[in-house]
Amino acid sequence: MKIRILTAGVVTLTLASTLVACSGGSAGSAGAGSTGGTTITYWATNQAASVDADTKILTPEIAKFEKQTGIKVNLQVVPWTSLTPNTLAAAVSGQGPDVVNIGNTNAVTFQSTGAFYPFDDKALQTLGGKDRFVASALATAGAAGQVPTSIPLYSQVYGLYYNKKLFADAGIKPPTTWEELISAAKALTKPDQHKYGISIPGGTVNLSMHFSFIFGAQNGGSPFDKAGNPTFTSPGMVKGVKQYVDLLSKYHVVNPSDAQY
Repeated sequence: MKIRILTAGVVTLTLASTLVACSGGSAGSAGAGSTGGTTITYWATNQAASVDADTKILTPEIAKFEKQTGIKVNLQVVPWTSLTPNTLAAAVSGQGPDVVNIGNTNAVTFQSTGAFYPFDDKALQTLGGKDRFVASALATAGAAGQVPTSIPLYSQVYGLYYNKKLFADAGIKPPTTWEELISAAKALTKPDQHKYGISIPGGTVNLSMHFSFIFGAQNGGSPFDKAGNPTFTSPGMVKGVKQYVDLLSKYHVVNPSDAQY
């Protein structure tokens, strides 16, 4: 691995949201200031390699929370494929979690059910105030102009890092332009030795969507017009997607095995 495009944090921006009429009102009792004997159900989305891995990672952190607050947490890790139907069913029936992780792409949909707790200015103060959150992340926590019904928990950041020794051995400098990136990747790619200049999690659906948006925007495109109509085949979007895919199909500088990720 020579140059790697990565995410810092988790795959998606995840939002922690409170369902109002769930788990027998236990969340309400916690909000009233009496936490002794309170039990809440927490649906955590699958962020690690497996549901079991998430459970292993979250269990000690939840233990710290329980010790600090006296609140017992019933943890359930939910696969992304089950998140939307399970949460909508909980919103309709009132039977479900007190707290659930969602992706910010779900925020407006779930907000429209009316089952989520509104985080107005007073509620946000209990969490440290609005300034505690990155404005752009908080802006995705609900519909524009409405009180958010979720709060940012994780944010995703894309970055680029490289192997200093391999660059030095090849006599090349870190790239500062797209053309220099391609040139450096070509210099470091040796297929006969199973070495490739770039490593990316190319098979990850949401990462591919994000790069389609980013590269499309850089080429003057947008996936939707002002009226909300899809414009996926507009010149800028097509050029942006091709720029990304060309790393593998045209320049052959991406490790082909990355597709499995």
